[in-house]
Amino acid sequence: MRAMFFTIIFPRKDVGIKPEDVGINTKIKKLTLTRILKLLDSLREENFSVASFAKEQGTSLRTVERDIELLRVHGLIALEGARKKGNYKLTKKGHKNLEKLSAKKRK
Repeated sequence: MRAMFFTIIFPRKDVGIKPEDVGINTKIKKLTLTRILKLLDSLREENFSVASFAKEQGTSLRTVERDIELLRVHGLIALEGARKKGNYKLTKKGHKNLEKLSAKKRK
């Protein structure tokens, strides 16, 4: 007897955020998007700390690490320096997307 596999797809509620608005090709919950935008903005600062950002946002350290990984995978941020002592910086793509979103907020 052969094993059969199948996939069930559940529809998600659309939150009205277009992937091209943030440069990410996945649907993101509105709350997560807000946190990620704040994270992108915070990464501009020299003394950015994942722990202090997590505390400020009221989320776990692991949640912020997942957000950072999402941004890194999509090319919006990059690690500069050694893995333990380095800092994440916005890439050109990250700056471009952040400026585009800031311009939309001002309108």
